[in-house]
Amino acid sequence: MRPVDFVDPPVVETAIGVVFAPMKSWNLLHFGLLWERFRRAYPNAEVRLPTGKPQFEGLDFTSGAEIELSKLPLRCAFLDSARNQSVQVQSNSFVRNWRKTDEPVRYVHYDEIRPLFVEDWSTFKTFLNEHGFQAPEIWQAEVTYVNHIVRGREWDSLLDVATIFPFWERQLTSRFDFRPYSFTFTAALPGNQGQLNVLCSPVLRADGRQVIQFTISSCGKPPGSDDKQLMAWIDQCHEYVVTFFADFTSEKAQMAWRRTK
Repeated sequence: MRPVDFVDPPVVETAIGVVFAPMKSWNLLHFGLLWERFRRAYPNAEVRLPTGKPQFEGLDFTSGAEIELSKLPLRCAFLDSARNQSVQVQSNSFVRNWRKTDEPVRYVHYDEIRPLFVEDWSTFKTFLNEHGFQAPEIWQAEVTYVNHIVRGREWDSLLDVATIFPFWERQLTSRFDFRPYSFTFTAALPGNQGQLNVLCSPVLRADGRQVIQFTISSCGKPPGSDDKQLMAWIDQCHEYVVTFFADFTSEKAQMAWRRTK
């Protein structure tokens, strides 16, 4: 069930992520073994720098020291043939992404992504079990949506952005006509269960288009680490993100995105 729906939303990336207690014996060799499980669906692989604050415990980078490179804290991404669906893994996190590519791509809704996440998360957990790792102790789960509101389509001047976000229509002071065009804030979720993070700023894309990048993420710790508790929390985070987007953006903008629900 979709609490909010658009025919042509400005979403360019979505992510469902899980952060768990670091797996201390995880190393680079496990990435290759794990890829064999994912390779049919994700035939491409990339090694990337880790997210967050990587731990370098047990690694001596002094001159002449022998470093066990397999223990370097890195992140590996497995991508499908179109390179718009991916699974990213590091020693303390698992993220499944959908990303809009240069080619025309149909937006994939949450109710389509959700079962894919469940399948990929199950594959990952089975791999961990078979290789002697404990089941992940989940610290946080997060749902993130990245939106690109394009100049020449939804807006022409930064002064027009108030027509997208109604709260910008309010004057910041009574003495001067300040016109904000970027903002960031964090709000507590209902019941103080976690937080909603919002970031909005103008950026120049790699294709040269000027956009307002509007990112919303909802995160917090599920009540437990089993799959039922995890997915119930992820569903709740998704609802927080999409309902906030619908309430925070204007009816005029939503007409351009063809809201149907």
